[in-house]
Amino acid sequence: MKIRIFVLVKLGKRLKTMNSENAFDVTVMHNLKGLYHCNDRVKLLIKPLTAIEKVNKNSKVLIIGPRNEHDLYLMASEGIKMSNITGLDLITYSSRIKIGDMHEMEFADDTFDVVVFGWTLSYSSQPEKAIQEIVRVTKSGGLVAVGVEYTNLSKEDSESLLGYSIQEHEKLQDRINSTKQIINLFGSNGGKVYFDHDAPLKRSHTSKEKIQNVSNVAAIVEVIK
Repeated sequence: MKIRIFVLVKLGKRLKTMNSENAFDVTVMHNLKGLYHCNDRVKLLIKPLTAIEKVNKNSKVLIIGPRNEHDLYLMASEGIKMSNITGLDLITYSSRIKIGDMHEMEFADDTFDVVVFGWTLSYSSQPEKAIQEIVRVTKSGGLVAVGVEYTNLSKEDSESLLGYSIQEHEKLQDRINSTKQIINLFGSNGGKVYFDHDAPLKRSHTSKEKIQNVSNVAAIVEVIK
C-alpha cells in the first residue's frame, strides 16, 4: 500500500486537497502527515458491520475520511464488491476516493446502504451537521458505523503531545467521547443500535505519550426516515 501511495502521490502527482469551513483548521495538515500510515482500527467497525445480515456483497458503501485506500481494501476483504465502495475525504490521490466535504456531499439522497464514519467526526466543528448529511445520503434502514478515539486530553495536553491541538475547543460545545453522544446525534433518525462499544477500559493518550492501545468508542446505528 505504501508503495502504491508513493507512486500515485510522488510520481503520478495525483494528490488533491480541499478545505472545509466546518472542519478544524489543522485537519488537512494533520491527515497528510498520516497519509502513508495504514491503521487497522477501522476493523472495530467493519467486523461487526459485515456480520449483520442486511449487509452483503452488493451493499453500496461510503467510507468517510479514509486518508488512503487501506480502509476500502479492508471492506472489500470482507466480501463487499470493490466497485460498490466509495471513499470521501478532504485529501485524495485515488480515483476510488472522491474529494469532498462530509458536511456538504454531492451524492443524491438515499444513495448508500452503509456508511463507515471512522475517526473523522472529531475533526468536525459541526458534528450534528455531519451526521444529518450522512443520514441524507443513507437509505432508510441503512447502517451508519461511527468510531472516535477516546480521550481525556485537554487542549493544553494536545498541544504538548502534538505541538498543536486538532480540535479548536472554542468552536466545539462538547467533545464526542461516548456512544451515547454518538447515538444522540442521530435524533429521530436513529433506529436500532446494532453495536455499542463504549471504550470500556478508558485508555487515553497523555500529554507526554501516545499509547499504542488507546481506547475507542464505536457504534453502529440504523437510519430511519
